[in-house]
Amino acid sequence: MTEQGELIRRVILHPPLRREYHYFDDLAESAWEEVSRRTFEKLWQCEVAELAERLTSETVYLATGLLLPIWSSLPIDYVEVRRIVDEEGRSWLGRMVHELDVAKLLEKFDIATTVGLSPDTIIKALGEGRTIPIKQPFEATIKCSRVAGEQRYEIVGMPAEQLFWLMCIGCFTEIIAFRKRVFISIGAASAIIGALLRV
Repeated sequence: MTEQGELIRRVILHPPLRREYHYFDDLAESAWEEVSRRTFEKLWQCEVAELAERLTSETVYLATGLLLPIWSSLPIDYVEVRRIVDEEGRSWLGRMVHELDVAKLLEKFDIATTVGLSPDTIIKALGEGRTIPIKQPFEATIKCSRVAGEQRYEIVGMPAEQLFWLMCIGCFTEIIAFRKRVFISIGAASAIIGALLRV
């Protein structure tokens, strides 16, 4: 709903292996068009057959068990409950935990962890508008910022003595509003983040 209380129509698209949410009005500006049921079934079966030939693997993190007492401790920006059946046929019902939140959640419950994030995972999360706190090699935050009309990956809160090293691994600086800010070149983001995290 809008702030004025008007309804905003939305549609859910159900391709064979995923679910997409779109505003109804956006469909009019897209390549989607109405087709007959027979055409739909034919195209659907083609997509199913194509996907059946491809093997995709995905790592998911699921918090299971008695969740109600710890529900408030789970991240609030990624609320999704799923039932997963493993290879042995056991069914697991639980709350999905985003890969970026696993280490923080385990730390909250005093569980020692060695969960590390890959540069590609961090870049994907930045594209989703998330901010990523890092603890090694120093405490800082990586976030997506809009500067001069373009999206940039920015490192915020790092120690000043690390500035020279960051520039050596490919970061660049810019003085904005009398303050020096550090950015990661998007074209080389994977290599730079890998060097930053030493992975």
